[in-house]
Amino acid sequence: MGARARFTRQDLIREANAVRPGATGRLITDWVEIGLLDHPHKPGLGRGAGSQPGTWPASQLNLFVALWGKKPEATVAHLCNIPVYLWLFWGVEFAPLTQVRRAMNSWLTRLRRVPIRAADDAAAHILGIVEEARPSKAKLDFLSYALRAMPPDLEQARTQLVPKSRAQRTAIAPAPGRTVDVDPELIMRFLTGRVTAEGQLDKLPDELFEWARFFNLYAEEQYRQEQPMLGADSRHGRLFPQRRHDDMIKYACANLLTLLGASITLKPDAKFIASHLDPNEWKDGKVHGMIHKTDMIDGGLLVEFEVIVAS
Repeated sequence: MGARARFTRQDLIREANAVRPGATGRLITDWVEIGLLDHPHKPGLGRGAGSQPGTWPASQLNLFVALWGKKPEATVAHLCNIPVYLWLFWGVEFAPLTQVRRAMNSWLTRLRRVPIRAADDAAAHILGIVEEARPSKAKLDFLSYALRAMPPDLEQARTQLVPKSRAQRTAIAPAPGRTVDVDPELIMRFLTGRVTAEGQLDKLPDELFEWARFFNLYAEEQYRQEQPMLGADSRHGRLFPQRRHDDMIKYACANLLTLLGASITLKPDAKFIASHLDPNEWKDGKVHGMIHKTDMIDGGLLVEFEVIVAS
């Protein structure tokens, strides 16, 4: 399929049904509304003459077919990660930001229905970062309940993460002078930022989404380079598993929400202020990011990304 080719609703249905029967026009309408698909392009026919039938590019046709193939075993919340992942790592030609915003809202709406098991897993992961010893079941249950609340009960979470008598902890990696901060207060700021971003998602400017994508790519590359060293630490290596491509898809919405929250509640390190790593540098709209090329490598991705500064 040519990159410039355009495809109608009937084309999407035909290609999807070749994978598995049952795709319908109504499904396409629903998926556009929730952000699994972009809005079709409908060129006007002239004043008062209406518009031509909507069409999609090849990238959206491929996305529709891929989503349709996964639909039997995946929830809508899981599927919402895919267009967000495409925007984060492949660029606007695969999923525009307008579509990503709808997908994020749809993911959040369904995230509020997360089962108890998911909250239990999140509580165990968070306490595994800030607790020296294995946390008690009572503490796990308490934090899990706080995370299941709508919105999450941050004060209840704080009682488990940041006891008054507790001193700051830092994970030491096996390299001279290399430390990884796992301060419970930092974890709380991340949680607070996520809750704030959730409540303000529709109001957050496009520029913060662009910064979050840039920082995500920067952090992924830093982590890829440092993970072998961090993961080898006998004491804290479990906190730094090897990053898999499937993880980039599975946690795309969660990672984007966390970074949007970080742009609100976390102050950048002094050495990064006034650099592209500072979200304030993107807020005036003079800084933009562009993905030129993405390649699969060793189970991960290599992304060619350019930061463009308007004069």
